[in-house]
Amino acid sequence: MNLTLSIEPALIEKARKFAAAQGISLNDLIRRYLRSVTGECERSVQVERLLESWDAEPGRSGGAPISRDEIYQERLPWPRPSSTRTS
Repeated sequence: MNLTLSIEPALIEKARKFAAAQGISLNDLIRRYLRSVTGECERSVQVERLLESWDAEPGRSGGAPISRDEIYQERLPWPRPSSTRTS
């Protein structure tokens, strides 16, 4: 569907530059904005894909809870070297 709008030329020029910086056309910029304000945002599609991937790949815990210490155990050397301690 085509739509005619009345928009100030300076605003259109700024919007074109913004869209170009995003690597999209002004038409796509306006379309994305309208989708975001009407609830048809691409975000809902991304959330759905994320939920599907969680269902497809349950992880390695086998359903057992993991403590915060266990999560960071491999990342942080413990005890910490004395050179990193502050006095």
